[in-house]
Amino acid sequence: MWNNVNATFAPMFTSAGAGSTRGASAIADWSANKRIGLPKALGRVLMGLPTSSTFTYNHLNQLLTVADATLYYTGSPVTVSNSGGALPAAFVAGTVYYVIPENSTTFKLASSYANALAGTAVAAGADDGTGTQTIAFALGGS
Repeated sequence: MWNNVNATFAPMFTSAGAGSTRGASAIADWSANKRIGLPKALGRVLMGLPTSSTFTYNHLNQLLTVADATLYYTGSPVTVSNSGGALPAAFVAGTVYYVIPENSTTFKLASSYANALAGTAVAAGADDGTGTQTIAFALGGS
């Protein structure tokens, strides 16, 4: 949980119950008697999601295209990665983004859940990226 779930969804708490930031490692937080909050499923199933999909990006319209975008609901937390090239300039590997669905094969990404609900996408970079672009669910995937 400490390594694979973003602190937004699994926050740290001190032994007194107050909110806390994550330390240098899971072992350091354990030694400091910090607790990690479990993510709330709230009617969602945390299994059965594809581990990842490849995508193409068009910086002119800010759209990511995948084979099937129907599993990506508004606000889905995702991360992007790349092999054999570079991610589009608009994105950073390992950062959690939130989906803004467009149609059955395309969507945009927002920098926060609130921005996804408002339909405000990450500002387009100057390129579409190179190599193989991959998107994966940040919560529920493994």
